[in-house]
Amino acid sequence: MNKYWKVMLAGALVACAALFGSCAHTEQTGSGVTDITIPSIDDPTPTPTPTPTPTPAPTPIPKIDHTGHASVTEYSAVKDMSEGLSGVARLPDGNLIVLSCSDYVDHKVVKGSDRHVTLNLIDTAEDKIIKSADTGNSDIVILGVTEDGRILLHNENTMQTFVYSKELELINTLEKTGIDCFYDPYRECLVYYLRGSICRRSLDGTEERAGGRMFACRLCSFDPVNDSCVISDYDAVVDSLETYYVSPLDGGDPVAMCTNNSFYSVRNCGRYVLFSVTDKKDVKLMVRDQKTGKLVNTFKLPENAFVYSESFCDRFLFAVPEISANSLDFVFYVADPVTGRCCHTGVSVKESYAFQVFTDSRTGDYLIGDTVAEDDVKARLYQICPEAFELTDQLVVSSYTEYERSDDVYKTSARFSTLQDKADRIAARYGINIILGDETKNHPLDQHYEIVSVEDSDRSFDEISANIDSTLDQIDLALSVYPAGFCDVFRDYHGGGGLTLALVDKLHNPNGQFLPEAITLMSGSTSYIVLDVNWVTRTTIDHEMWHAVENIVEIMEPGAFDAEKWDINNPEGFSYIGDFDNYLVDSYVQNCRESYTSGDKDNVYFTKLYGTVNAREDRATLVESIMGNDVPFDSPFKSALEDLNSYPHIKAKLDYMAQVLKDVLGGCYWEK
Repeated sequence: MNKYWKVMLAGALVACAALFGSCAHTEQTGSGVTDITIPSIDDPTPTPTPTPTPTPAPTPIPKIDHTGHASVTEYSAVKDMSEGLSGVARLPDGNLIVLSCSDYVDHKVVKGSDRHVTLNLIDTAEDKIIKSADTGNSDIVILGVTEDGRILLHNENTMQTFVYSKELELINTLEKTGIDCFYDPYRECLVYYLRGSICRRSLDGTEERAGGRMFACRLCSFDPVNDSCVISDYDAVVDSLETYYVSPLDGGDPVAMCTNNSFYSVRNCGRYVLFSVTDKKDVKLMVRDQKTGKLVNTFKLPENAFVYSESFCDRFLFAVPEISANSLDFVFYVADPVTGRCCHTGVSVKESYAFQVFTDSRTGDYLIGDTVAEDDVKARLYQICPEAFELTDQLVVSSYTEYERSDDVYKTSARFSTLQDKADRIAARYGINIILGDETKNHPLDQHYEIVSVEDSDRSFDEISANIDSTLDQIDLALSVYPAGFCDVFRDYHGGGGLTLALVDKLHNPNGQFLPEAITLMSGSTSYIVLDVNWVTRTTIDHEMWHAVENIVEIMEPGAFDAEKWDINNPEGFSYIGDFDNYLVDSYVQNCRESYTSGDKDNVYFTKLYGTVNAREDRATLVESIMGNDVPFDSPFKSALEDLNSYPHIKAKLDYMAQVLKDVLGGCYWEK
């Protein structure tokens, strides 16, 4: 797998002599370079080697034999490459694939719609480019190379993966392969985050979900050696806060790592996970064992250092900027993540517009591509074998204070304790959370409306208490008919998230006239239903429960409710009004009331006028009509569902909704 990192260097850059000159295919062997002094990275005072945290024996991993590897190899084949070097991967025969990008042409940064990327094949024995091909693509990176030499390129904007032959010909395109996409060289498949879960995709297009539901996450890194991912979950309460987990893709339990909002890189390195964070001017590197989540060590790196690593490399690289009066250089070091032992590699990139670091799963080496600003050398490519160095220096052992969650600022008054006890009993019954009083102020509920706590109500305590009590009864009544364990659908892969019902006095609309009885929203992985206790009925609960379910469906399968398929079951020429403030007075909607909500069953399309606002409200009013209503005792129908199924267009809509739920969530709750 060859995942890339890019560093853009701003400002004018002054040309200077190349570090290694222009000699072809230069190799340096041994523990260092004799004409380069290995400097101390920080404090010259030796730091005792720390004792690492004991961990279980690691899972056997593919071993890479580094015998005979040069510590540094420079390839001169790219020195005349006029376009910037933007990706490198190694073919099974030892040759290299290099991507060049028109963002950089003859030392100058070029932006525009004509941006393109070229594939270049380098014969490493001859150290020259033997073939090139324009990809016709403007924004792609190299994912990796298969054992039979197929080259995998990925476009994060279009979520496409392109498969090229070793002859540089496009042979296949895989659609919807996620934003954060990685290649697993050991299982020859793609790994990416899409549709609320981690997915695997074989190169023949077969996809499977690996792991549970992930509602508000990002895929930070993939470890093909241990078949696991580092996932970050966005916090429901604290803006921009993330909690990191190692999630095994074989069905094992996720391992909690840490919680923070400042990490700028998360990397695998052998059996460890490296978290980089800027602490004032310094860079702190936290090393954690991915099997246990325990902190192994924390090191202090120089200011503005960049860290690079992969799971098949037991040592990591870091680049340190060195600024002089006339130049800006990045100097590379190799280090051990457990002991902190390190050394200078003898490689620096000088006067770069951009450099990138790649990893080679076949050799366990690092590849550094450098676009330079010199007349005789336009690009450089170095290969660094981290195991070939003798680690003679020591990183400074340090510490970093992780985020500590503070106590809730707001507490619910003791006078509501009896009602809170009742709420807790109901919540436990259905596997949800119910909050009321000022505790609601600790949650991000005011995304669309201003929230008034029941403790700030203009109503008397007796009146507001009675309304809270009634709302709790309505919640209990509504949820009692849902299938057992239904609310687990709101929980994510490690049991986080869930459904929280917030009981408030008022939802104030500062930007319009519409005042809702309730709203549904998501923050992080948590689904919230905010209920105005003064207006709640059983149908309100069912209406908002559908909205919460539809949110999950749309995460798990974006576009699951296809607009064209849905509109087939609406009146010819109909369009939703889309106006919450005026739907009750709009003449078009009034016509809908007269024409499409009563009378001849073949001409009924909506159960309530509110369903003409938009498709989401249409579906929610349908669900509240079947879940929250009982049929009269003398009705020929046994249930509201049976009654509404006698209306052809209503039935067609319900059938479509039921099928979507079965396809995405595995079942339809009102059919049970």
